[in-house]
Amino acid sequence: EFNPHYQNVIYLARNPASVMKSYFKFQLHHSKRPFIEFSDFIRDQSFGVVAWKRHFQSWMNHGKNDLRLHVLTYEALVQDPSKQLDLLAKNFGLGWSNRTLSQAVKGASEEEMKRSESLSKVFNPTNSFSFVKSSEAVPISDVDIRWIEEQCKEEIAFISAYTDKICRELA
Repeated sequence: EFNPHYQNVIYLARNPASVMKSYFKFQLHHSKRPFIEFSDFIRDQSFGVVAWKRHFQSWMNHGKNDLRLHVLTYEALVQDPSKQLDLLAKNFGLGWSNRTLSQAVKGASEEEMKRSESLSKVFNPTNSFSFVKSSEAVPISDVDIRWIEEQCKEEIAFISAYTDKICRELA
């Protein structure tokens, strides 16, 4: 949820169906509250779509004018990480060199993140969970995808309009 004490925020928005799949997988490994079916999970008031919407709306409707908020979509970050990190640096007034930007992009690559995750497991023997692009797929039905899209249509439209506006302004 929105935290009024933060002055500079990077909000990473992502397709809500992808968020739900990822969060479900995470909860299967970490929650004391077992969810058997993905369909039940997305409809849960505390963990599912309602919770995602509440979180998203709390940040988009915070009403705090002095907050420097940088909304970034996961999809845009994956598609062109150099451009997105450059825009982020400019928005926050960071004087990143091209070398620093290149290192950040390399460090955030799937390969490097998997390597880092594996290395951290060496030093934490209790961690058996792989989060970065594991082969463990979460089955999701077309019915559930349509339900998520219907529940989140306003938020999806907001994200789409926002990213279109940025593209127009920066063109």
